[in-house]
Amino acid sequence: MSLSAAWSSVAVNGTGYTPKIGGLGFSGYNHYFNGYITGLRVARSALYTAAFSVPTSAPTNVSNTVLLSNFANGIISDRSRNLNIATIGNVSISSDAAKFGSGSLSFNGSNTILAIGAIADPRLNFGSRDFTIEAWINTTGTITGNWCIYANFGGARSGAHLLRLLSSGSKVAFYSYPSGDIVTSTTSISSGTWY
Repeated sequence: MSLSAAWSSVAVNGTGYTPKIGGLGFSGYNHYFNGYITGLRVARSALYTAAFSVPTSAPTNVSNTVLLSNFANGIISDRSRNLNIATIGNVSISSDAAKFGSGSLSFNGSNTILAIGAIADPRLNFGSRDFTIEAWINTTGTITGNWCIYANFGGARSGAHLLRLLSSGSKVAFYSYPSGDIVTSTTSISSGTWY
């Protein structure tokens, strides 16, 4: 998948809310993900700075990694050992769509979220530095309501951000408040395929 960007310097900060995977988890703005996620890595540096081949194995704990969750082989944890992860709703490892190992994290699109770390954890406050948020996703069904993959977002606070799937065009976008979608994929997502 390729991304197009009219990138400018944008501060990306913690927001006073607990970061989440699979949904926003606050009243009226849940945007639950429906499908599978694996190989989620968040790093406080740019991990890809030139042309690269799409990885064929699970991400590893490299320098500056602050969150690493492969959600494989029945384990829901931060493999970088920096942050705690709490399940909300019926989050589970499923063997229905494994990318690495024997499973991936299954989200039902209505009430499943992972909460990461603490409120406004400084390790997830990137400011104006380079950072990487990456994950393998496999959707189930039609995308409606801009599904959340990763969020450090709690509303209209400068620097609040999320990696999401847009219902318009079924594309991946990185959103930062108040700038809006600052990076959007050029490829549309198809249900049942890993991206």
